Amino acid sequence: MLLTPSDPNGSVHLGGLRLSVQGDVPGCSLLEWRVGGSSTIHDVHYRIEYTTWGLLHMTGIGGGYFENSWLWTADHDIDTGEVITVHNPRSFLCESSGPTWMVGTASEHSYMYQYNFTGASNVTMLLTQTETPYWQNPPSAWAMTIHDSKNMYLYGAGFYNWFQGTQTTVFEVVSSTNVNLYGVNVNFPQSSSNPGVNYVLTGDRTIP
Repeated sequence: MLLTPSDPNGSVHLGGLRLSVQGDVPGCSLLEWRVGGSSTIHDVHYRIEYTTWGLLHMTGIGGGYFENSWLWTADHDIDTGEVITVHNPRSFLCESSGPTWMVGTASEHSYMYQYNFTGASNVTMLLTQTETPYWQNPPSAWAMTIHDSKNMYLYGAGFYNWFQGTQTTVFEVVSSTNVNLYGVNVNFPQSSSNPGVNYVLTGDRTIP
């Protein structure tokens, strides 16, 4: 829907926006971000009640400073409170070299993943939050995956499932280097009764 130029020296600044759609658009990415690290996104929220390809896609040298963004696949009508079911596959996909700083971002209710870093580098995240889709039973959407990436920093995260019980894994790190995790928190209603749950998988090693 929005496409930035692919320019390492370019500068784009978005602020105070709500991105949405009026019907199912399975080929649409709400924001394709390809501009360099001097760019910013402040107070931009993605709110959908229909299916898209994904909400935010970063590629190439895309990067910058992102603050206070909510990527929300709706689980209810925000005006009436009516419960709705939206089958949206992807939320945030990062395949860029950055550098990228993300402060106070949240991603909720897409059925494949909330944050996916594939071939990404030089990403720093502070205060990150996710929720799995409430309708997914058993829940299987990834909170975050990091594949073939490097120089990744995560400070303070909350990965939540309030709805259909316990999923075995929510966060995966594969074939990546210099991945730094601090203060990763999870919430599952049945986790205390299922000691076999593995929250974070990194290579062939489990972090409980």
